[in-house]
Amino acid sequence: MSYLIDAGRDVVPVEYFAAKDNAGLIMVVPKRCGLSKANSIKIDGLAMIAMNGGDILAITMPPLTSELRDQLVHLASQGSKLHVGEFMARGLVDAYSLDIII
Repeated sequence: MSYLIDAGRDVVPVEYFAAKDNAGLIMVVPKRCGLSKANSIKIDGLAMIAMNGGDILAITMPPLTSELRDQLVHLASQGSKLHVGEFMARGLVDAYSLDIII
């Protein structure tokens, strides 16, 4: 299962992949998109907001589908984190996990 969210202009392109060890979800973003400065992702309706210590980061994320939102809510209810991989043309260059806040 893979979801590619249409980013549009000035929006971070995001893709989600199935993962067995994380309730089925890994988020992939481009390197230097700024998300590595976040320590959490807040879910507000179908919006994802990157946060660091309670401060909102100036990163525009594409809206979620209802199915993806439900998966993130499920992860948050289990106390799981969202695993993120940052990629460049040469492959994976950074990986980290973000707390999920509902």
